[in-house]
Amino acid sequence: MASPTWLLHVAVAIQAADRGLREVALGGSRGGERIAAVRARIAPIVGRLVARAQAEGALRADIRTSDTPMIQMMVLGLADAASALAPELWRRYLAIVLDGLRAGGGPPSLLPVEALPLEQAQAVLQTAFTRRR
Repeated sequence: MASPTWLLHVAVAIQAADRGLREVALGGSRGGERIAAVRARIAPIVGRLVARAQAEGALRADIRTSDTPMIQMMVLGLADAASALAPELWRRYLAIVLDGLRAGGGPPSLLPVEALPLEQAQAVLQTAFTRRR
């Protein structure tokens, strides 16, 4: 059965690869009613995944269903800003965030992508800042 971790990985991977889908899914101006209907259908499923993971002791008890799209938005913002320089960089930060969501701590995950050198990280930050304007 799926988990919140799997769901976030899949959702972010699909949307990181498709900027148009990402913009629509995260609240772009197109398809508002359809997106709202999809969100309304998905939210209870995500809620059950979150509740099950918490009952199993795998997910922090203070995580809410509404946290998942916020995490998704945060990681996808990085995916967008880093897409030209390091298109897989989002995987590193999703792994770090998921470690923080885990109940009971435990050893950190192996990070799937190396950190950027400082100069490249600054270029990604500049790209993100420029796009927000």
